[in-house]
Amino acid sequence: MFVRRLYIWGFFCLTLWIVNLIAPAIVGNDESTLVKIVMLLIMSAFQIWFGLKGNEMTAKNYLEQGWQLAEPGSEATSLARGKWGIIGREPNLSTPG
Repeated sequence: MFVRRLYIWGFFCLTLWIVNLIAPAIVGNDESTLVKIVMLLIMSAFQIWFGLKGNEMTAKNYLEQGWQLAEPGSEATSLARGKWGIIGREPNLSTPG
């Protein structure tokens, strides 16, 4: 997330990881397994969601920072724009200039 400049999501994932590391030690042995299972389910759900939405979030973030689509007229670009709701923008994923 940090490499893709999605800093808020990166810190969110880092926070989840830290909670996952510390929470079982805090609650004690009886609930430790339950906490581990709940954290595993939460982290797995977010990993699946990020896998499905990560490219969209990255593309929108780059476009907001001034990047432009490399091939604005291509079919793949048109499909991505329609699917991600960025139809009205004029861009090109090359470096900002």
